[in-house]
Amino acid sequence: MSVPRFLLDQMLDEDVSSELRAKGYDVTRVCEVGLATADDAVIMARAIEEGRVLITLDELFGDG
Repeated sequence: MSVPRFLLDQMLDEDVSSELRAKGYDVTRVCEVGLATADDAVIMARAIEEGRVLITLDELFGDG
């Protein structure tokens, strides 16, 4: 079974990514790939393209 790969939205800070990485997860933060201010659709497309699970705290993600 493969380890899940995550894409963390902008409101999740470096502490979260560091903790997940310490546990062996492949984690990318949107700010690390120039998507900190990107539209939700662009962020979702990136997650799908890379086979990552998107983690966000944005209750309105995708509503705009």
